[in-house]
Amino acid sequence: MSGRPVEGAEVTVSPFYDRSSKVFDLLEESTVTDANGRFSISKRIGAGARLYLYTALSATGEYLISPPFSFSNARDRRLLGKLFVTRERSEIELRDVPVQFHFGDVRLKVTNNGRSLTEADWKKLWIVLSNDRRVVLYQQSIGPVIKQPEIDIPASTANYALPEGTYRIEFRTFDEAKVPLAIGRRALGATQLFTIRRNQTLDLTVDLRLE
Repeated sequence: MSGRPVEGAEVTVSPFYDRSSKVFDLLEESTVTDANGRFSISKRIGAGARLYLYTALSATGEYLISPPFSFSNARDRRLLGKLFVTRERSEIELRDVPVQFHFGDVRLKVTNNGRSLTEADWKKLWIVLSNDRRVVLYQQSIGPVIKQPEIDIPASTANYALPEGTYRIEFRTFDEAKVPLAIGRRALGATQLFTIRRNQTLDLTVDLRLE
């Protein structure tokens, strides 16, 4: 960082783009850098691997998208890692690789017609995360099990960690009892576009119209 080695930075190496790999090779490996900013990986990963170097993951927020961004990287090229080639039983000098992704937090107060959400309300929600180009990067049900501390039911707050960038969060209905899975087509409520900055927490509010 700023030309200095970063100790404790998270490193993920992923062969996601190595189309020649066999199924059992398609496994990423993660580690952290030492005091000199160096790291090593133990498994052989074929040609075309990608390196993700990132810091400041949240202690409380749920990582809606995180390296190696396997769901998101095809949808937002800004989330692509550094392409490199590995060789079996050899040390690779990557030279100076800057930290590629810094994380920040969003603390999202969610209400239902101005009232706090109940646990049952949270379980009905489907979350959709998109970028500033309206590309969907992540979507998933919040239920059926409510994760804590990501979801703080007494405070009616959702805590999320995201890499630096501009996003929008939208909520839809979700009914786990229906087969096939039924997701509402209409947004119950959404944030405006918001910008995440490294090591900062952004406070937002969204009011839903739950039936």
